[in-house]
Formats: sequence, structure tokens, C-alpha cells
Amino acid sequence: MPTGTISRVSYQHNFGIVQPDDSGQDVLVNLDQLEDVFPTIGLRLAFDLAGPADRPYAIGVRQAED
Repeated sequence: MPTGTISRVSYQHNFGIVQPDDSGQDVLVNLDQLEDVFPTIGLRLAFDLAGPADRPYAIGVRQAED
């Protein structure tokens, strides 16, 4: 399961950009998926990928355990 760190957040539009740990392409994440955590820049997440390879987005998002 991929992990990454939130690098950008838009609270107005309720989405963020996650920079994957494997240095792959940035991933769009809907912040509504995080139930018990307030999303901030630097928060580590675990997620599954969906969508086309050139524009992936995160599903099943949760806070990563270190």
C-alpha cells in the first residue's frame, strides 16, 4: 500500500496533494476521506490508487502508521 505526505491543501475545495514516498507522480486526495484527523501539510497518509496512470487519485485514505 503506497504512503506519502500531504504537500498542498485546499480547505476551500476540500482536497489535497500527496507526494508519494516512492517519488512517483503527485496524487490528488479528497480530504473528506480522513475521518479522525485534521489534514495538514506534512501529514503522512496511506492510500490505494485509482484512476488513469497519468492522473491518479487516492482512495481508502487513512493516516499512515510510522
